[in-house]
Amino acid sequence: MKQKRWLTYTGSLSAFFVACILYQGGLMFFVMPFFLLIGGTLISKLNADEGEKNGRNAIQVLANGGVALLCLLGWYWYTDVSLKSVFLKAYLISFSISICDTFSSEVGKYLNGHTIDIFSLRKIQKGLSGGISIQGTIAGALSVGIACSLIPMCFGLSWTTAFYIAFAGFLGMVLDSILGSLLQATYISEDGQISETANPSAKLYKGFAWCTNDVVNVLSNAIVTGAFIVYVFILQ
Repeated sequence: MKQKRWLTYTGSLSAFFVACILYQGGLMFFVMPFFLLIGGTLISKLNADEGEKNGRNAIQVLANGGVALLCLLGWYWYTDVSLKSVFLKAYLISFSISICDTFSSEVGKYLNGHTIDIFSLRKIQKGLSGGISIQGTIAGALSVGIACSLIPMCFGLSWTTAFYIAFAGFLGMVLDSILGSLLQATYISEDGQISETANPSAKLYKGFAWCTNDVVNVLSNAIVTGAFIVYVFILQ
């Protein structure tokens, strides 16, 4: 069996670029991406028969970390302490969403539990976007809870704030599943197999051809993180 790599060449370059930006903010900013990259990559090896055997490419790295990177740039840009606090929390929310979604998906596929479409509530095959399982949902909640338990120690934020950041991460995972069910493209092959891969002989079965898993990841992350920023700015 072919060994799965952590990152492709382009994925490694993009990860290095992101790491250089994170380094400017201090080592504390590596906590959440480190948890996502190392923990997410290790747990993805449970599904040895799944895709990404060559590792995550640049698009997949930025789909999971691009919104957080923009929040970090906002943290750099503003000098006002209260505004810096907003973008710091938004940064943590963004990575919480990616962590929760990654762990719920990988554990859900590995444990092979009863998977249903979050929107139609009908049983679907494991691995398809929009599907949820009890095991995967619990794994996502636990993973984001563990990751966010590091926030008070590393960032000096309160436990209450850490809880809300973890809850926002869970909401982002739920939204990811909803958007995956409603928008993401799935294809059906000539022999009736349904997948998210656009093979030449496969026809579009559901969703929109432009909406891949990476697009769904970015949309769900941007909506929840952006909603937090807008909410705080309106209050202020």
